[in-house]
Amino acid sequence: MAVSLLMSCSKSPVDKANELIGDDIQKILIIPDSYDPVETILDSAYAPYDTPEFLALTYNIAQMGIELQGYKDKAKLARSSMSIWEGGPYSSSFAQNEYQESKAEYEQLIEQQKNVEQRLTKSGEELKELLQKEPEFIGFKAIHRYRAENNAGNVLMGSQFYILNKDLTEVLASYDMDSDEYIISQEVIKQITQLN
Repeated sequence: MAVSLLMSCSKSPVDKANELIGDDIQKILIIPDSYDPVETILDSAYAPYDTPEFLALTYNIAQMGIELQGYKDKAKLARSSMSIWEGGPYSSSFAQNEYQESKAEYEQLIEQQKNVEQRLTKSGEELKELLQKEPEFIGFKAIHRYRAENNAGNVLMGSQFYILNKDLTEVLASYDMDSDEYIISQEVIKQITQLN
């Protein structure tokens, strides 16, 4: 009993992180038995940048930016269509109908655009609030690289980003580093840190 207690106390932070990650990663793998850890890089995690809330917020802001640009582009096309079909008092009923349809589409797109802008403003304020907080140690972040088989039986490399609690006893969040969510969040964070 004393020997096992001594061994558990002497585990390095990376060993503890690897145990947590190993247990957690089994849940996302197609063939869990094929899991082969390659490398874990462990570092301190600080609020606000390393919190799951911050990562989710940056991703949502980026997604809303893409959505907003889409509405702006479509509204521009609808406005162009309106000007094509806009005619004088003697224009055909077909032209008048096309104009009304384009106008209705334009107005709807402008409303959708305003809605996204309001959501963006609110999220921007939340982000600003988070950034004004003093940095605070919240635990650890880990980049974990591994090999595992996919459903075709091919061995592929994977990279997972983890946020772990201070005691290295709990996974707070996990992200596939090849996912759009993670890549977009990191791009937004990079832009934010360059501004500050």
